[in-house]
Amino acid sequence: MVIKIHKMNIIVILLLITPLFCYANNVDNLDAVDVNGVISLPDRYQTEFIFLGSWFLKIKEGKSNIMQNVYSRKQDVLSYKKNGQWPDGAILIKEQNEVIESDIGVALESYAGMRKGVFVMVKDRVGRFPNHPLWGNGWGWSFFSVDNQIKTTTKDSKKECIHCHLPVKESDYVFVKGYPILH
Repeated sequence: MVIKIHKMNIIVILLLITPLFCYANNVDNLDAVDVNGVISLPDRYQTEFIFLGSWFLKIKEGKSNIMQNVYSRKQDVLSYKKNGQWPDGAILIKEQNEVIESDIGVALESYAGMRKGVFVMVKDRVGRFPNHPLWGNGWGWSFFSVDNQIKTTTKDSKKECIHCHLPVKESDYVFVKGYPILH
């Protein structure tokens, strides 16, 4: 009888602590975010996420060209198409590549060159991390360099990220006009 009670106690303890581990890993079902609000780059996003579109930027200050390919999860895209809003926990990934340009005789071509880094945005509709420097304006923000795709280089999203997204504040800081699949 003691053995059965002991096994039952173990089962009860496991049932009680399992939700804590699930919460710690998902932070209210936020994929790619740990309990401290640190954002990670999801694996296999290029093959498992939906490609939304590309942006070609001519940076005025640096006089460089950048190509950005943007991805999101299928459930986030479907929710956006249905409601016109990114759902809580939505993930947007923006790869940033240099642009190679060449004259091939019949045309001038432009295509993606070396990757410069990857941005990750995670939608936060409930304000989970109000004092965290990676979170603000309803999103979590992180940049991952080519050299280190495990740890973000972003220190303060208000200083490093939001200024580029201010022109699209009205569309929840996302450049949705360049993603035909959303319309």
